[in-house]
Amino acid sequence: MRSIVIANIGNSDLGKEEKPYFDIRKNNVYGYSKRLYERKRYDFGAILLEPVIKEIVKEYEIERLYLFATKQRPVHPKDTIYVAYIVKEILDREFGFGERIEVVQIDENPADYDMMFGLYEGEMGRISPDADVIHVSITGGTPAQNMALLIKSLLAFGNKVQVVYKLMGSKEVEKFKIGEAIVKILLMEQLKALKKRHLYGSAAQLAEKYNLLELKEILMLRAKEHRVLFDFEESVKVLKKALEGAHGEERARIKSEIEDIERIEEGLKGRERFSEEYFLTYRALIKELVYNMKLKWDQGAYADFLGRLFRFEEAVLRYTFEKEFNVSTEIDESKEYPAFKEIIESNNKLKRFLEESGIKSEEPNRRTLFMILTFLKKENPDRTDIKEIQEIIGKIEKLADLRNKSILGHGFKGISRDRIKEIYRRDILSDIERVVELM
Repeated sequence: MRSIVIANIGNSDLGKEEKPYFDIRKNNVYGYSKRLYERKRYDFGAILLEPVIKEIVKEYEIERLYLFATKQRPVHPKDTIYVAYIVKEILDREFGFGERIEVVQIDENPADYDMMFGLYEGEMGRISPDADVIHVSITGGTPAQNMALLIKSLLAFGNKVQVVYKLMGSKEVEKFKIGEAIVKILLMEQLKALKKRHLYGSAAQLAEKYNLLELKEILMLRAKEHRVLFDFEESVKVLKKALEGAHGEERARIKSEIEDIERIEEGLKGRERFSEEYFLTYRALIKELVYNMKLKWDQGAYADFLGRLFRFEEAVLRYTFEKEFNVSTEIDESKEYPAFKEIIESNNKLKRFLEESGIKSEEPNRRTLFMILTFLKKENPDRTDIKEIQEIIGKIEKLADLRNKSILGHGFKGISRDRIKEIYRRDILSDIERVVELM
């Protein structure tokens, strides 16, 4: 039978008579192991991996052996890359593996769980699953490396994984056959994590591939995926398929969701301009945008969040103007805004206020509409709704420079949660919800 062996290499992998060669409290392991490797003098053995390999070769032919070791940027005194090169030479000398051993260099922090999970996921993807057994050694390396190797190998190779473990000071090699139940538990945890991050397409794909959910539940995830992408037509189609197998309260819930999305899908076209139904639909569209923004915030996609934030600002400003003046902010066939310009021209106080603010009122752009909102606040001191909306939109405007310098505008400046909070200085999600409430 054929085997692939994957092992993490740590500072205790080299030694003599079950005692590690390096005292990691005193030694610069990276520098010392590098000098040893360059001199090619080894009066010690691979005390953790040799016994494991001896046990494996009793039953299996090892086709490939992967040794994961660290060489960070900048180099850390405990980095194990040269320990791995020495282990490779010792195993080759002992078992004649030759080119079948590959040292895989880790240049990220091996204590960072997120980084290790991402790295091992990628590395498992390039290892062939054709062997009968994938032997995984989790004796060396950091806890984050071993956790990542264990989980990502199980997700990649399932029941083929056999964990091998050699305790320091023990002559016994432990073997653990991880069964289908454990694999499913890990897959379900991954599914929960994807759903929590609102990655509904990936969640549906995982659930379908490993038969983790009923068809109806998978369809609901697919519907959410399309809704997040603003593909409302496809979302409704998928929900109608899910409706076929639903009963009772669940059926009512799905029908309600279909109705909500169909309202959004229809949009403002066909609605009587400035009617109650028109503004109900307008608010529903803005609410959908807010829902989408919050998903991007939760996912850490802050550039996408910021792009949607300014779309939200524009939508709120247009909605408020249309509600107050019963005049459309849409362009007409002549590519002009005659009704908008007429409102400005017919209101001397508003026209003078805009002129004094340096605003040319040719079209309802974001800046012009914000100054009109500011005018409404000034003229209506008792309108707390206008006052609050204007103040929050003013806060949002402070993020305009960040957006303009990012890939959304004219630069490549990174956007982070901390940077947004530093500039905004309030709870931005609560403020957005407040605007919707006021509308």
